[in-house]
Amino acid sequence: MQKIRTRLCRLRDKRLVEYTEFGDPNGMPVMFFHGFMGSCQQALLAHANAIDEGVRIIAPNRPGIGRSSPADFRTMTDYTDDIRQLADSLRIGRFAVMGASAGGCFALACGHELRKRVRLVGVVGGIGPLNIMHNLQQMTLFRRTFLRGCHGYPTIARYVFAAFFFFCKRWPRLSYNWLIRNSSVIDADMMSRKDISLVLWRDHQSVFLQRNGIEGLLLETRLYFNWGFDLKNFPEKTHVIFWHGKDDPILPWSAIRKMAEPIPHSEGILYSGGHLTFLMNRTDDVLKRMKQDFISGIAHGARSA
Repeated sequence: MQKIRTRLCRLRDKRLVEYTEFGDPNGMPVMFFHGFMGSCQQALLAHANAIDEGVRIIAPNRPGIGRSSPADFRTMTDYTDDIRQLADSLRIGRFAVMGASAGGCFALACGHELRKRVRLVGVVGGIGPLNIMHNLQQMTLFRRTFLRGCHGYPTIARYVFAAFFFFCKRWPRLSYNWLIRNSSVIDADMMSRKDISLVLWRDHQSVFLQRNGIEGLLLETRLYFNWGFDLKNFPEKTHVIFWHGKDDPILPWSAIRKMAEPIPHSEGILYSGGHLTFLMNRTDDVLKRMKQDFISGIAHGARSA
């Protein structure tokens, strides 16, 4: 599996956004948002299919992850201006967005805030707003305790993270193996795949072996509880597609279906497997569908303009 070089974009406030491009450099532009405790390297799993489908994937690291500068956003919608500036720097006008796992929140935020440029949102194995209790209560006890603790007691969480980050930096491979063995996010049979293990290791390096990783994780957990927008007010012209595994251990399909109901133009695609199985095995279907909808949406927009 090849290593693709990351780049840096300097924002107006002098912060840096680290991003990587995958797929066809002349293809349909898609901004890809990685999952929690992940990095832009997760889009590497879609690289080959993106080339085949003629899709250009731009995958940024969120604040505090990799070489992206930390930030102090109040809501998830605050983050969307980073994406606006990144798209401007790359001279991209309209584009689609796609979010994997918790990255689906950020994809939805961009669809809401950047409605003149984003007409298509793909959410793969997403989660709902955690300030809505039925979303949080659907999670396992450990996961919801962890997220509530990071959100409600950030000072304590920072000390706990600092201890764990010390362990990770002192014994990087040992800490990585421990996290993988205790993860319920990825199906066990996926762990043996070389491409997935490579991406997971790069995620580990970008989060737990970076100086700003603690601030990045704490910011993310705060934003999951503070989206800054209501799905009931989602743009009517923006199409949202939810791909979700029927055995997803993070959030059940019933919760995702309830989250999609208030969005005027949305649909759900349920598939066999667990969390992100579709991203790891069926990115060709996801990208093919997104390209079709993006092209037809652009054509419709041109006719109605």
